[in-house]
Amino acid sequence: MLKEQCQVGMQVVFGRGRGEKTLGIVVKLNDKKAKVKTLENRGSRSQAGSEWGVPYSLMEPAEGVKVAPTLLEALRFARDKAPTEWDALMATEAGPVICEAWDAAK
Repeated sequence: MLKEQCQVGMQVVFGRGRGEKTLGIVVKLNDKKAKVKTLENRGSRSQAGSEWGVPYSLMEPAEGVKVAPTLLEALRFARDKAPTEWDALMATEAGPVICEAWDAAK
């Protein structure tokens, strides 16, 4: 993927060609790497929600990627137990992406 093809709020899958692939949301664009917040655990030490600096060449759009069940549980929890934080999250650029993933998973 090229930097020009990437946008903040875009859902991507990242990882090396033969390695683990992880679903995430782009939160910031830099010159050589994008900052990506993971939507699922990566490996044994990186939890969902951690941020990674990912080279554009190791990312691809996440079209058609199924949302992990643990993500849905986290979204339900946030919506039901922390409505103020949920509203704040929905007001960010990630809000539409989260809504799209939520609708696709229903």
